[in-house]
Amino acid sequence: FQVAILSVDLNFGYLGALISLYPVTGALCNGVICTSFGLTGHVSIILMFFTVAFVGVAILYCFHYKFITIRAMAGRSAPSVRHQLNLAIYLYHTFTVKMYSRFHGRRFNFASLYYLFEDPKYHAFAYDLTMDPQLVVLLAVTTIALFQTMVSVIFIGGYFVLGTFYLLSRQTVAMSERTRQMQRKLMLLVVIQTTIPLTIQLSPLGIYAYSMITLSLTPDINNALFCFQMTHAQVHTVILIATTPSYREPLMM
Repeated sequence: FQVAILSVDLNFGYLGALISLYPVTGALCNGVICTSFGLTGHVSIILMFFTVAFVGVAILYCFHYKFITIRAMAGRSAPSVRHQLNLAIYLYHTFTVKMYSRFHGRRFNFASLYYLFEDPKYHAFAYDLTMDPQLVVLLAVTTIALFQTMVSVIFIGGYFVLGTFYLLSRQTVAMSERTRQMQRKLMLLVVIQTTIPLTIQLSPLGIYAYSMITLSLTPDINNALFCFQMTHAQVHTVILIATTPSYREPLMM
């Protein structure tokens, strides 16, 4: 999970360093991908969607690992190989194949911003709003697709979380009361440590999509939201330290 969050920030802050032009469906690319390697900002956008999506994958595997561990501690049968394979196939399809299939776009000449897109020093890029009228706004739909993908993380992760709490609510010979209480507390901490950063990442995505579809909200508002979105790593670190006694107590001392 930490590595997944780090990859998001590495792309946002160093590789791409995007400055969004929303509601225009494009951005300025100030990262090394564009300035040093001469790649287009489209590459950074692809990395953005994949890295954010894989944060969701990491969260799911955190919850799934906790779920199968508690099942074993409760004396239940371990998930079958078929179960593990089905989960892996679903995640691969949803977070890789489905996301990759969404990426089709071309630069367009938006009259009032023509100089941005024609001057190579700005490393500006945008997506054609008229390529597929049925999709309304291509990048907005892609953003919504990512939003939907992350929502699926909530539902699947919720299943694992509720299943884990259900197992911990049942008295079994294989698990003492003290162990059950400790595991419930640990599970609650895991939920807090993962869902708050996810919420900070997820909430602005819906606003970005709304801005592009309705051609509302100025770029400065969207970039302010982007700055808020980028606090997820710092917030996660603070929460991780505050909720983990072995981290919190030495720091307080």
